[in-house]
Amino acid sequence: ALRGNEVLTKLILDYELDLPKLRGTDPVASLDLSEKGLGPASAIVIASLIAGNAVLTNLNLKGNQLCGIDNYCEGTYSAAGITALAEALKFNGVLTSLNVGGNYLGPTGATAVAEALRGNEVLTKLILDYELDLPKLRGTDPVASLDLSEKGLGPASAIVIASLIAGNAVLTNLNLKGNQLCGIDNYCEGTYSAAGITALAEALKFNGVLTSLNVGGNYLGPTGATAVAEALRGNEV
Repeated sequence: ALRGNEVLTKLILDYELDLPKLRGTDPVASLDLSEKGLGPASAIVIASLIAGNAVLTNLNLKGNQLCGIDNYCEGTYSAAGITALAEALKFNGVLTSLNVGGNYLGPTGATAVAEALRGNEVLTKLILDYELDLPKLRGTDPVASLDLSEKGLGPASAIVIASLIAGNAVLTNLNLKGNQLCGIDNYCEGTYSAAGITALAEALKFNGVLTSLNVGGNYLGPTGATAVAEALRGNEV
């Protein structure tokens, strides 16, 4: 309804949203909505409005509850909001920086973002756990080597990285040492998920140039290690 209504200027779901700024009718290049307690419902509304915003280049949604999970890992998970935001990326042609760090996206949410990025080359910076340089990962800003060691990268970042390097035709050396690709930190704390390392393993099946991959210092677990081993059977690069 908001797409055809420009009279309503303020909407509160979890926090007061400035609708003209989100629509672009009160144009701003940057919008900070970090740590506002925004949940899936707010994310869906934001997504609907920014999809057609032709001026907003920087959107900060850090530290919210876009998938319904708070900082204490409590709540009810829903990928509806992050999926809507991912869909918006397919239509928005100006947003270059998006920060969704500090939101538990889960494998479903991260996959939705990764799929959206395949058809979007405008977005250049994405923060999930750490700022990812998307052109370098895509190969549109070609580099032969990329060091993302000890950046606190978790499963969600791994899923996005995997999606982009699968089609990168120039990157030969990728260093992911000392991260939390499966959700487990150096103190063996966290929640294990093989989704990220499995996505990276799948990427190896399609990437035909990567010759060196460092995932040392990440607890992969038997499931993650098996996924990598299976991928290597069909990869002789």
